[in-house]
Amino acid sequence: MLRSASIAVVGAAVLGSLGYSAVIVGKSLVPYRTFYVAATGSDHNDGRTPKRALATLNAVNALKLRPGDHVLLDPKVMFTGSLVLDHDDAGNADDPVVIETAGPGRATISASGGPAIAVVDTAGVEIRNLTLVGNTATEDGLRFVNNAKNSTRLRGIDVNGVEASGFRNGITLTATGNSGFEQVTIENSTVHDNVAAGLSTSGPTLTAGSAVYAHKGVLVRNVEAHHNHGDPLATKNTGSGIVLGSVEDATVTRSTAHENGGNSNTTEGPVGIWAYDSEHVVFEHNLSYRNLTQGADGGGFDFDQGVTNSLMQFNLSYENHSYGYLLYTNAPTTDSLKNVIRNNVSINDAASGTQYYGSITLLGGLSGPHTAGGIRDAAVYNNTVVTSPMPGGTPSAFLIGGTLEKVVVANNAVIVNGPNRLVQSIDTDPGDVRFAGNSYSAPAGAFAITWGPQTYPDLASWQAATTQETLGGAPTGVIGGSVVDPKLVEITDAHKIETLIGFRPLTGSPLIGGGVNLSSAFEIDPDNYRDYLGSPRVRTRWDIGAAGGGK
Repeated sequence: MLRSASIAVVGAAVLGSLGYSAVIVGKSLVPYRTFYVAATGSDHNDGRTPKRALATLNAVNALKLRPGDHVLLDPKVMFTGSLVLDHDDAGNADDPVVIETAGPGRATISASGGPAIAVVDTAGVEIRNLTLVGNTATEDGLRFVNNAKNSTRLRGIDVNGVEASGFRNGITLTATGNSGFEQVTIENSTVHDNVAAGLSTSGPTLTAGSAVYAHKGVLVRNVEAHHNHGDPLATKNTGSGIVLGSVEDATVTRSTAHENGGNSNTTEGPVGIWAYDSEHVVFEHNLSYRNLTQGADGGGFDFDQGVTNSLMQFNLSYENHSYGYLLYTNAPTTDSLKNVIRNNVSINDAASGTQYYGSITLLGGLSGPHTAGGIRDAAVYNNTVVTSPMPGGTPSAFLIGGTLEKVVVANNAVIVNGPNRLVQSIDTDPGDVRFAGNSYSAPAGAFAITWGPQTYPDLASWQAATTQETLGGAPTGVIGGSVVDPKLVEITDAHKIETLIGFRPLTGSPLIGGGVNLSSAFEIDPDNYRDYLGSPRVRTRWDIGAAGGGK
């Protein structure tokens, strides 16, 4: 009598001869089917071999795809229409249905009157190596939607090697109820020339005190979002690169957003990479540059209203129309709470010259201090900011305003080239934010810190009048510092942002060890002791700026 393992081997051999592959699940065999779709095919075929290939996406839509099934699209073909998976398809994250190009190259889906690919009320799906093209401002390229009204998320989405252009959103995940998707990876993809956003997630409106996030466990890696221009007739923000809404436990890394938002013309504008109504979000090792707007925003990175317990680190922004980095809320019921901006670099942001934004902007609403909502328990430290005069004006390196409570700005290197303000405080209670251990570098005669109605021409007068840049009555802060200003930045790949080695302080620089002890002064534990360049920080001293001074 044959043992069960031998039966499994014999069974697998038989299935293989019939065009199946198989895996053992417990003691049973689960057949994996492969369906081919090609120009030489026919929808009268069963699609099970290349010689019996199907011809259209409609034929694939008619299949009931079981977990583990593969659909292989001919790379030589431009398929028209929409590929749709629904609740009868897939459903197992451990054995996903795979939709991909057969062999090298990429098959193309040209959508007509709908999304290129729609995955509705199911998950356990992988989409690989496809080009999606459209010509619509109302439909999405690759759309995942969960219509469930309960709290059960659908698990298992993997997108790899997809290019999506010409849609409302290039790639989007959304939930019409409270539950969306979890265990989501979107990587090695390009989203460009879309209207609303390159890549977006969304869900229910956040309710303070009973936060519900549609999506959980989202990883965006090595995604490029560019020239998503926005809708000039829209009343809400459009034209962003990467937008995360209603997510918890999400990371965006080694991704690039550039030249988005050029047609946006609203009072709430586009951003290169940003999040709202979300928790435990990390933006790290990303690049955001030359993002635009005709109205508001047009910035590099943003944690917007309803974002809590989140972190930006090791990012580079440059020449964005407005801020490089923003913490913002204007919602009376949701704070920006316990967020951190550290070890980032900003070069010549606020390029429009507007006075409304600084390279790093902390704006707790538009109604002034001590109103509902606001930025609370935030820390901004060990960043390097370089600004220059712009054709439209002289933006600030740091701009703060609105409701701020327990906000720390420490150990940042600030360099202005020209009459730009080093710091500007507008419409806020200066006692609710603490500057300490920062370095301030400006041309002779151009030092300017505006604190409410008063502008101070030097560090000492600001310290004396406001007690900023003091701890326990002792002065903190450094004038100048030997950090190179790379006037021309042409880094266009997020994998190369660490090449800005000119930001490493030179031997003898006051930036080395010139900062304040964040742990003892503010109970801040910088748990990641690496700097922007990837080098370990010296734990026994407190350097200023994004790049530490080395050993």
